[in-house]
Amino acid sequence: MSNTEIISKIKSWRNVANDYEDYFIKFALEYFVFNALLRITYFPNRDGVKDRGLINRLKQDSECKNYILKNTKKWINEFKKELDRKPLKNLTRIENLRLESLEDWDNLVEGVYWIRNNLFHGYKSPGDERDQRLVKIGYHLLFGFNDYMLKRAQKGD
Repeated sequence: MSNTEIISKIKSWRNVANDYEDYFIKFALEYFVFNALLRITYFPNRDGVKDRGLINRLKQDSECKNYILKNTKKWINEFKKELDRKPLKNLTRIENLRLESLEDWDNLVEGVYWIRNNLFHGYKSPGDERDQRLVKIGYHLLFGFNDYMLKRAQKGD
């Protein structure tokens, strides 16, 4: 499948996500987009790359880092405040995460990935207020990542 076809599908998923008000659904749909964008950006002709490889490659991307830190400040600040109140737990590995600063890129990327893991592995609850806040923040951060990565993918097409 060509990048043009994948980008078309990505835009369709984003349109579907936009139709929902529930941030759990919006987050899940934007994460599908995020995953696809990371694959076509970093490993375009390679199958079998695991999510951890995609996340590690993203953490090395200084252009994306600069864009996200500049354009999603509100949501990074909200995320830091939330994690300062109570660290994020990766319930599949029993670890905790905080943002050391508003420019803590590695932990920002890990935090969004941990929200995904906790949600997709059944540890987040739509009835829990903190989970609602984390998923909403995570969605807005993903939205910023996806805007940037989509623009970048379209330039390379």
